[in-house]
Amino acid sequence: MRFGVCAGPNMLDQAAEAGFDYIELAAAPIAGMEKEVYQELVRKMAGSPIKAEAFNIFLPGTMKIIGPEASLETLEAYLYKALPRLRELGGKVIVFGSGLTRRIPAEWPPESARSQFAQALQICGDAAGKAGMTIALEPLNHKDVDLIINAAQGLDLVRELAHPHVRLLVDTFHMYVESEDYSVLSGMAGWLAHVHIARGEGRKYPADPSEDRYGEFFDALQDIGYQGRISIEASCTDFRTDAPIALQILRSTG
Repeated sequence: MRFGVCAGPNMLDQAAEAGFDYIELAAAPIAGMEKEVYQELVRKMAGSPIKAEAFNIFLPGTMKIIGPEASLETLEAYLYKALPRLRELGGKVIVFGSGLTRRIPAEWPPESARSQFAQALQICGDAAGKAGMTIALEPLNHKDVDLIINAAQGLDLVRELAHPHVRLLVDTFHMYVESEDYSVLSGMAGWLAHVHIARGEGRKYPADPSEDRYGEFFDALQDIGYQGRISIEASCTDFRTDAPIALQILRSTG
């Protein structure tokens, strides 16, 4: 397994020093960077021992992919600009969470919203495949979205799409909020492409092996043969202190 951390570009050096294998950056801000700012990030990444192998915050919150104002043309234009940048920075997997884009407008039929979302995923998968990357659908909890609110629903959708470049992510925090059992992972062999992890309570960096069900989670991953990337997506008090501890817990447990 490879272990990374969700952080900003300003944390690249610290992430490498802490021992992470990669950094997971936010895609939308990078897509929106002025050319000169982006080129500076490219230079910084080129000089780093780790790369941005994964990206989150895929779409801008203002983008409409569900509802009467949905625009697939706008989505395609965004992908045309964003994906080459993500690939150049080392991207392998793109997390499709983007909760603001997944809220169903009032009085919009849920079945229409799901169909629109599936179509958007299909378009993203096509574009990601051409760029040599994979989309990882992230189920978010019911407090954040009203579409694909647990891992079971996410698995159903990616199976339904059966797109070679659209797979699934599981996030232990969202599973914690939804009280979702790790047994759901048993059906994800071949479908799981990325993982986010945090201590469930408070969404903090792992600080002690006994504080949460880390061992049970890694057992479930091993049962399906998962050997991919796992990113810490959480908050901490002091990165230089907390990150190495969290990473050691994950490496020793996984």
